[in-house]
Amino acid sequence: MTKFLNWIDVVFFGYRRIYAAGVEMPERPAANIYGVGVTVTDDVANNRTNVAISAGSFDSLSPLVNASSGTYQAKARELVRVDTTAGPCTIALPSAVDHPLAEVFVKVVGDGDSMVTVSAPSGQTIDGANNSHAEGHLVSLRVVSDGSNWLVVSENNPG
Repeated sequence: MTKFLNWIDVVFFGYRRIYAAGVEMPERPAANIYGVGVTVTDDVANNRTNVAISAGSFDSLSPLVNASSGTYQAKARELVRVDTTAGPCTIALPSAVDHPLAEVFVKVVGDGDSMVTVSAPSGQTIDGANNSHAEGHLVSLRVVSDGSNWLVVSENNPG
């Protein structure tokens, strides 16, 4: 009888049950869906709510940054590609205060060996310093905001 009632519930009212780790959650009139990389949209035409959870860590990919770009203003959750063949480059991080737990990944993709400077906004630091410098071919730097400053979580300098 229970399976029949569940079938009627589905046919007439739609799927209403939510499971977490195989356990049915209590029915509620609303749900809060939040977090980095979560997008919720109302699909009126199909009478449903769409929830998209980003599979990756980044929302955007920068244009190729080089010496003629000037100081490039990185965005939160961005993969910044840098070509140092023509000379040094500077990447300015967004505010750590405005983007808690966001990350920025800077990756040298060209053959150049010039300096890449990653700078924190005024009043903020990168592991206690105003700037972080990297030099060499295929260098990478990943920083994460702790809500007040930037922390280096990985740095690779194969040179």
